[in-house]
Amino acid sequence: MIPTEDIIPIVKKTIAASIKCNTHRGYIGWSSCDNICMDMHDCLDMCAETLEKRGYMAALEAAAYILVSGVKLASHADSSSGMLTDVIMCTYELIDKCTKEIEKKDKQMRDQALALIIKEAKKSVFDGWTDWRYNLLKSGICLCDEKSAKKLEKVLDTLLEISREDYFPEYTKKEDLIVRYLLHRHLYGKKNTQKELYQNISLNELRIIAIKDAMEDKNYDEAEKLCLEKANEEETWHYRSSNPEDWNNMLYDIYKTASNTEKQIAQAKNCY
Repeated sequence: MIPTEDIIPIVKKTIAASIKCNTHRGYIGWSSCDNICMDMHDCLDMCAETLEKRGYMAALEAAAYILVSGVKLASHADSSSGMLTDVIMCTYELIDKCTKEIEKKDKQMRDQALALIIKEAKKSVFDGWTDWRYNLLKSGICLCDEKSAKKLEKVLDTLLEISREDYFPEYTKKEDLIVRYLLHRHLYGKKNTQKELYQNISLNELRIIAIKDAMEDKNYDEAEKLCLEKANEEETWHYRSSNPEDWNNMLYDIYKTASNTEKQIAQAKNCY
């Protein structure tokens, strides 16, 4: 087992050595990128062990370093195999586990962890990778109280202002609305933020939250209506994907949970 205090330097040295060994004439091809990704997965395993040993901040800092390294790699390596995306998604999962544990700790640790996430998210390496930047900020929401939330919202304000010069400012605006809603929901609860949720119901991510809320409240008619609106709009009746958040899959689950056998059978026929 690696001592907690050693995890960060080991992760940094491992990734640096791997990138150096797999860079040929200044280029990282797809097989070399995969080699680096395997080493990054090993680093993630080390971070997970550190988290299990209650080295919460060390695990979070090391995971954030892996994430930034992965985003840098995405900008100049051949990551067409998809392994790098897998590493990055696994890193987010680990960061979420870290913040969920730190959420239970004292305010000093929570504020320290939030400051780390904000610092990393502001790095220029995320320029052009809007969803990855905002995914990182989402991980920090659970650490916020009303006071520290102001720091997160200040960052959101700055990013939104900068995005006005982008080619696609509407994409950043969408991500901004989602993060702000999730932050407000965390602080004030789902009942007190329902109006905000429905004001932005056109966003798929928020519509899915509204559907899940309706299901929890056993308001199956509302869940069906919200799902049908989007399914009809996108005309997704001719196929069913493996994604559990595909509109057809969700509609099937609504009927199943509501014990509406007739509609469940009809929906099953539509999906296949």
